[in-house]
Amino acid sequence: MLKVENIVIICFILIPYMQPEVSVCQVTTEVNKVVPLEPGGEVSLHTYKGRVLISTWDSSQVDIHAQIEPDDGTTEAALNYTEVNIRASRDFVYIKTDYSKIEKRRGNFFDRIFKSEPPLPFVNYNIKIPQTARMTIDDYKSEIAAQNLMAELSIDTYKGSVKISGSRGYIRLNTYKGFGQIQYSKLEGRCNLSTYKGVIELLFPKGSSFDLDCDLGKSAEIRSEFDLKTMGNDGGFEREYRVSVNGGGIPIYIRSDKGEIHLLQR
Repeated sequence: MLKVENIVIICFILIPYMQPEVSVCQVTTEVNKVVPLEPGGEVSLHTYKGRVLISTWDSSQVDIHAQIEPDDGTTEAALNYTEVNIRASRDFVYIKTDYSKIEKRRGNFFDRIFKSEPPLPFVNYNIKIPQTARMTIDDYKSEIAAQNLMAELSIDTYKGSVKISGSRGYIRLNTYKGFGQIQYSKLEGRCNLSTYKGVIELLFPKGSSFDLDCDLGKSAEIRSEFDLKTMGNDGGFEREYRVSVNGGGIPIYIRSDKGEIHLLQR
């Protein structure tokens, strides 16, 4: 039988690990950097949560403004240990939200069992890229807006929200259960979109012409203001749409297993 004094000793050992961190942070920190980029270069952003704004400007430089701000309950230590890593070469700029120092502090066995971990800070980005630059984003749950991009745009997000407007280049968007909206002012670049159980919404100018190639699982739904025709089943999908809308035009590929697809005119 475990003796009483042994129980008391164990309790005193565990108490420090059960105390919550009380230094809650209310301030923000900023990171600002401008780096050159050759024509046709690529900017790659890897982030977890926060707000992201991507736009273009008439410059051969990438202007990076990042703001690290607390979530409700974020500690001062977590804010201080959050970093924005930036690496740049002539034709490639890499930007990453880095929580690794926080994860190392959380690595203790007793921490993981007995502590309620405070939330990670938000990292908000406002990034201006050259008009010829390609942009890629790897995200978990951020609010992303991309405006007036001229070159290729590629976004992967697990459950974030994405709003793209005024883009003229190729667009690739993949999300598991997030929301994606593309507002077209003019159809110029092809589009490849996929979601497992999220929502993808395309807003077209009235009278738009495009070629739709859409594969939907049996639990997916489509709402369209265009006349679509089901072309039969193939490859395990419940519905397939192969339609040249208003005579056809740029190709738009859409795939979803359980999500919602909205094709709307404005």
